[in-house]
Amino acid sequence: MLELVKKYRKEKKRLGFILDIAWRKWKFNEIAINSMKRMLEKGQDPIIIPFSGNRNSRTLIRVLYETLERMKSCEREIYIVHVQQQDFILSYNIPSLFDKMKSIFNNDKIHFHIINNQENFYIKLIGQGVPAPNSSFWWCGQENKIKPMVGFFNKFSKYVIVSSSTGGKRNEVHPINNAKVYKPFNAFNDSEVWELFLTNTLWGDDIGDVYELYETYYKTDSPLNINEEPIEYKDGCGTLEFDSSFSCWFCTHSAKYKTLENYYTKNEWIRPLITFNKSLKEIMMKSKIDELNMQRGYTKKGEKIVDDRKEFNSAESGTIKYEIRRIMFNKLLETEREINSIRLNQGLSRIQIISNETKEIIEKHISTPLIKVIQTVEEAAGLQLSLF
Repeated sequence: MLELVKKYRKEKKRLGFILDIAWRKWKFNEIAINSMKRMLEKGQDPIIIPFSGNRNSRTLIRVLYETLERMKSCEREIYIVHVQQQDFILSYNIPSLFDKMKSIFNNDKIHFHIINNQENFYIKLIGQGVPAPNSSFWWCGQENKIKPMVGFFNKFSKYVIVSSSTGGKRNEVHPINNAKVYKPFNAFNDSEVWELFLTNTLWGDDIGDVYELYETYYKTDSPLNINEEPIEYKDGCGTLEFDSSFSCWFCTHSAKYKTLENYYTKNEWIRPLITFNKSLKEIMMKSKIDELNMQRGYTKKGEKIVDDRKEFNSAESGTIKYEIRRIMFNKLLETEREINSIRLNQGLSRIQIISNETKEIIEKHISTPLIKVIQTVEEAAGLQLSLF
C-alpha cells in the first residue's frame, strides 16, 4: 500500500508539472496573439518583419500565422524580409523555409523577400582589401545587415517595423526615417520566449537545429536552465535590432566565437570554419596593413572624432596587400572543399560558404583591384567606411 501511495504522489507531481507547462505555454501564446491582433487592426500602413532565422524571428512568424487564422480578414500588406548572409548556420535553409511558409500562409497580402547583398563581407575584405573589422573600425554590421535592410525600407513612404526582440517599449520610433516599431514580445523574458518557440509549425520548421545552436551557445544542458540570455547575445553586433543572430561565424571583431566552437562538438564539419576563422585573424595580425594611413587622419575635436584627410585614391594605401588577399581567398576555397568532403562522408548534402557569383567578383577584384576611400563618418556602431 505504501508503494502505491508513493507512486500516486509521484505521478500526481509529474502530471501537475506537465499541466503547468501547458498552461504557461497557452498563456504566453494568447498574450502574443492578442498583441499581434491589436497591432494588425490598428492602421493601414504596410508591415515589415525582419527575419534572421533565429529563435525570436521564427517564433514571431508562427504567432503571426496563428493570429491571421483567428482574424476574419486582414487588409494590411505584410513583408517578411531576410538579408542573405554567409552566416549559413541560421540562413542557409531560409529560401526553402520561405517557400514552405508561403504555401501554408496562402495569402496574397503576405510577401516573402530575400535580399541578396551584392557587397558582402568577403567582397569587401578579400576582394577590395578593406581591413577586417575591429573595435575602432567596425563596418560589417552597417554594410552587411543595416544598409540592405534600410534599402528595402526606403521603398515605402510609411511603414511599421514589427520586431521580435524582447525588452524596451512595445511602441517605439526607429531612428531610420522615424518609422514606427512594434514589439509583441517586449514584456517576455528569455524563458517565456523559449516556451513560445518550442511549438510545432505547419511548415515543418526545424526547431531541433535552432535549439541545438542555442544550447551550444549557453553551454548548459538546456537553454531553458537559465533565466536570462548571456550579455553577448543581448548586446548583439549593433544592428539596430534587425533581429541579428549571434555573431557571424567569420567575425573578426569577437574575441571568441563561442557558438561555432561549441557547435563543433556535435558537428564535425564545422571544424574547417573554426580553423579558417583563426587563420583569418592571424593573417590580419601578421599582414602589414598600413593602419597608420587608415587612422592618422582621425583627430579629436572636443568629444567628436572627425576625418581631416583629403580624398585619396590608391590601390594599396590603407588596404590589405594583394598577395595577402590571394592567400585568404585560397584558404577560403580550401575551407569550403574540406567542409563538403566531411559532409559527404557523413551523408549530408553539399553547402556553399560563398556563392559562385561572389567568388567571381572577388577574383575580378584581385585581378584588377582598386579601392577609393572617400570619407569616414561617425555612426552609432563606430567609424564606418564609405566605399564605392
